[in-house]
Amino acid sequence: MNTKQAAAFLVAFAALALLYALSLFRTQVTLREKELQQAQSESVAAATALTQEKIQLEKLKATTESYLRYLEAWEPHFSSLNNAQSAELSISLRLKSANLLTLAQRYERINAKFGEAIPAIMRASLSIEDNYVSVLNWIGLIEEELPTLRTASISITKGERPNDIRTELVFEVPLIQ
Repeated sequence: MNTKQAAAFLVAFAALALLYALSLFRTQVTLREKELQQAQSESVAAATALTQEKIQLEKLKATTESYLRYLEAWEPHFSSLNNAQSAELSISLRLKSANLLTLAQRYERINAKFGEAIPAIMRASLSIEDNYVSVLNWIGLIEEELPTLRTASISITKGERPNDIRTELVFEVPLIQ
């Protein structure tokens, strides 16, 4: 093989290598263009979904505005008694300040079956025997002062002395923490 044939072979080989590299480059460009088109279509779909979600959010805000105002009004009451200790202390202090004869007090924290909004309840079981006016006024007062408190059960019977009543109460206080 002479030098002219070797040079021609080398030029042909270089041309084939250049064509192969050009083919690889063109394939990569085509692949990247497809990826770009797919990304653009995904971007348009995501923008459309975002717009729809914003519209849905605005509709939800409009329909739940009264509920949110209601929740904002009640939130301070729930946050003031947000754990079992504060609820127990609050009821005990009110019992002491009313100077009622308390026969028994039992406090227990139980898991609520209401879902995630109210995870637990502090249940106060009280047995009180005192003047019926004092006891009934105290029950009304505690329900006024602790609006989140729920009277789960109440049993009133005659007490030992003439004007006394024996009251078995079960209060439930929702705990949000």
